[in-house]
Amino acid sequence: MFGFGKKEKTLEDHLYSTKKIIVQEVIFHIRKVDVLHYMEGAKVMVNLFQTYSVKGKTEHTEQEQIRDMKKAKDYMRDIIMAGVVKPKLKRKEEDEGILVDEVLSDWFLAKELSEEIMAYTLSKKK
Repeated sequence: MFGFGKKEKTLEDHLYSTKKIIVQEVIFHIRKVDVLHYMEGAKVMVNLFQTYSVKGKTEHTEQEQIRDMKKAKDYMRDIIMAGVVKPKLKRKEEDEGILVDEVLSDWFLAKELSEEIMAYTLSKKK
């Protein structure tokens, strides 16, 4: 009620806090991402899930499926780039770090990592 025994922290500590996680035996240091910025991408993921959860009810062309998968991959790329502090990731070959598309080539690693980042972002506890 009065906050006795709670550790105080600065605003910077709160805003820039990181968390060490292990995804498929790989260590990552992640931070919270701006939720509102990624809400549009989340809609893409929901639509993609709905497409495959109601098989047979709606037919999607192969082009639409490719487009939806590209949107999902772009969304996961943005989440991972915004949320991973270590190891250093990069979008372009000429930059320093590990190419984010290398992470995305392991679909299950990328999926779990983006889920962990969003869970940390939306959690109240540290």
